[in-house]
Amino acid sequence: MKKIVIRPVQLQDAMAIQSLLSVLGYPLELESIELKLQQLLIDTRAAQWVVCVEDQVSGFISLYLIPQLGVLGDFASINFLAIDPRQQRLGLGTKLLHHAEAYVQEQRCDRMILHCDQSRLLAHTFYSKYGFIESPKYFRKKL
Repeated sequence: MKKIVIRPVQLQDAMAIQSLLSVLGYPLELESIELKLQQLLIDTRAAQWVVCVEDQVSGFISLYLIPQLGVLGDFASINFLAIDPRQQRLGLGTKLLHHAEAYVQEQRCDRMILHCDQSRLLAHTFYSKYGFIESPKYFRKKL
């Protein structure tokens, strides 16, 4: 049985994260990812973990805690969840998602949200399997 470990992201994970983001269609330069990681690692509302199979980074999840003024519970936004295509279907995404859910509940969040492009049908099936429901409107504005 392969050793699977979930641990907090470290700056040294930037190259592996770059590769995973490229698979999702975000081909950023390594330096850009390192800068973002430096910001996120000191932000108390940000959380990110990698899942390692036999000490190799095989996936990661990144989320952000968002307080809500008008309601009691806060929410967490999953910004990215990516698994190496060669390691998919091993339950790694499920492990990361459950890990993140436990964390956000500890932080007194009562909801998780995410944006998933219309073209990612397998991801839609994955998220639906774990209780996420489609929210029909999403607005954005490029600045």
